[in-house]
Amino acid sequence: MATADAKIAREREILLLLAEGTSNEEIAAALVVEVGTVKSHLARLLPKLGVRSRLQAAVWAYRHHVVTVDDPRP
Repeated sequence: MATADAKIAREREILLLLAEGTSNEEIAAALVVEVGTVKSHLARLLPKLGVRSRLQAAVWAYRHHVVTVDDPRP
């Protein structure tokens, strides 16, 4: 089972890719995981951020400086 730090790191990677406008399929390919895994991460992540959509999550990430335009891709 993954540690809490690993889960947080993976959620940040997904949030970064999501903020770049990538699809679930593209995120899965970039992180070498199944699309269902990406969907599971997003299903847990969106409520943690207090948002309801991918767009709101991307806006949240930029507003809270979790990701910036200069962040390298995972």
